[in-house]
Amino acid sequence: MRRCAPDFSTRFCRRRATAATAAGLNVTEAAHVSELIARIRDDGTTVILVEHHMDVVMRVCDEITVLNYGRRLAHGTPAQIQEDPGVIEAYLGRSGENESAQA
Repeated sequence: MRRCAPDFSTRFCRRRATAATAAGLNVTEAAHVSELIARIRDDGTTVILVEHHMDVVMRVCDEITVLNYGRRLAHGTPAQIQEDPGVIEAYLGRSGENESAQA
Protein backbone atom coordinates (compact mmCIF):
# COMPACT_ATOMS: atom_id res chain seq x y z
CA MET A 1 0.00 0.00 0.00
CA ARG A 2 1.17 3.49 -0.80
CA ARG A 3 2.30 5.56 2.18
CA CYS A 4 0.32 8.73 2.85
CA ALA A 5 1.61 12.09 3.92
CA PRO A 6 0.96 12.67 7.64
CA ASP A 7 -1.64 15.37 6.97
CA PHE A 8 -3.85 13.17 4.74
CA SER A 9 -6.38 10.59 5.83
CA THR A 10 -5.44 7.08 4.65
CA ARG A 11 -8.77 6.72 2.88
CA PHE A 12 -7.62 9.30 0.32
CA CYS A 13 -4.52 7.26 -0.46
CA ARG A 14 -6.13 3.90 -1.10
CA ARG A 15 -6.24 3.84 -4.91
CA ARG A 16 -5.87 1.16 -7.52
CA ALA A 17 -5.80 1.57 -11.28
CA THR A 18 -6.66 -1.14 -13.75
CA ALA A 19 -6.75 -1.11 -17.54
CA ALA A 20 -8.74 -3.41 -19.82
CA THR A 21 -9.31 -5.84 -16.97
CA ALA A 22 -12.05 -7.74 -18.80
CA ALA A 23 -10.35 -7.88 -22.22
CA GLY A 24 -10.65 -11.36 -23.69
CA LEU A 25 -12.95 -12.66 -20.96
CA ASN A 26 -16.25 -14.40 -21.56
CA VAL A 27 -19.47 -13.19 -19.92
CA THR A 28 -19.06 -15.38 -16.83
CA GLU A 29 -15.44 -14.37 -16.30
CA ALA A 30 -16.29 -10.68 -16.79
CA ALA A 31 -19.02 -11.00 -14.15
CA HIS A 32 -16.49 -12.49 -11.70
CA VAL A 33 -14.04 -9.65 -12.39
CA SER A 34 -16.87 -7.15 -11.82
CA GLU A 35 -17.65 -8.73 -8.47
CA LEU A 36 -13.98 -8.61 -7.45
CA ILE A 37 -13.62 -4.95 -8.41
CA ALA A 38 -16.86 -4.12 -6.58
CA ARG A 39 -15.54 -5.82 -3.40
CA ILE A 40 -12.30 -3.85 -3.62
CA ARG A 41 -14.29 -0.64 -4.06
CA ASP A 42 -16.67 -1.52 -1.21
CA ASP A 43 -13.67 -2.06 1.08
CA GLY A 44 -12.84 1.64 0.65
CA THR A 45 -10.32 1.60 -2.18
CA THR A 46 -10.82 4.02 -5.05
CA VAL A 47 -10.63 2.10 -8.32
CA ILE A 48 -9.74 3.85 -11.56
CA LEU A 49 -11.00 1.56 -14.27
CA VAL A 50 -10.11 1.91 -17.95
CA GLU A 51 -12.38 -0.58 -19.65
CA HIS A 52 -14.20 -1.19 -22.93
CA HIS A 53 -16.62 -3.83 -21.63
CA MET A 54 -19.64 -1.65 -20.94
CA ASP A 55 -21.39 -4.31 -18.87
CA VAL A 56 -18.42 -4.28 -16.47
CA VAL A 57 -18.25 -0.47 -16.40
CA MET A 58 -22.00 -0.05 -15.78
CA ARG A 59 -22.03 -2.72 -13.07
CA VAL A 60 -19.01 -1.48 -11.11
CA CYS A 61 -18.73 2.30 -11.49
CA ASP A 62 -20.47 5.00 -9.46
CA GLU A 63 -19.10 7.70 -11.79
CA ILE A 64 -18.01 7.41 -15.41
CA THR A 65 -15.97 9.72 -17.62
CA VAL A 66 -16.30 9.03 -21.34
CA LEU A 67 -13.48 9.99 -23.68
CA ASN A 68 -13.75 10.41 -27.42
CA TYR A 69 -10.50 10.88 -29.34
CA GLY A 70 -8.76 11.75 -26.07
CA ARG A 71 -11.21 14.48 -25.06
CA ARG A 72 -13.75 14.35 -22.26
CA LEU A 73 -17.14 13.82 -23.83
CA ALA A 74 -19.28 13.21 -20.74
CA HIS A 75 -19.13 12.60 -17.01
CA GLY A 76 -21.86 11.26 -14.73
CA THR A 77 -23.57 8.24 -13.25
CA PRO A 78 -24.07 5.11 -15.34
CA ALA A 79 -27.70 6.12 -15.96
CA GLN A 80 -26.68 9.61 -17.09
CA ILE A 81 -24.02 8.20 -19.43
CA GLN A 82 -26.45 5.72 -20.99
CA GLU A 83 -28.84 8.59 -21.83
CA ASP A 84 -26.24 11.16 -22.92
CA PRO A 85 -26.91 12.18 -26.56
CA GLY A 86 -23.23 12.93 -27.23
CA VAL A 87 -22.15 9.50 -26.00
CA ILE A 88 -24.88 7.78 -27.99
CA GLU A 89 -23.92 9.63 -31.16
CA ALA A 90 -20.17 9.10 -30.73
CA TYR A 91 -20.38 5.40 -29.98
CA LEU A 92 -23.54 4.27 -31.77
CA GLY A 93 -23.84 6.87 -34.52
CA ARG A 94 -26.91 8.84 -35.52
CA SER A 95 -30.06 6.86 -36.22
CA GLY A 96 -30.06 7.96 -39.88
CA GLU A 97 -26.46 6.74 -40.28
CA ASN A 98 -27.31 3.30 -38.86
CA GLU A 99 -30.35 2.89 -41.09
CA SER A 100 -28.50 3.87 -44.29
CA ALA A 101 -25.54 1.65 -43.39
CA GLN A 102 -27.86 -1.34 -43.02
CA ALA A 103 -29.58 -0.74 -46.40
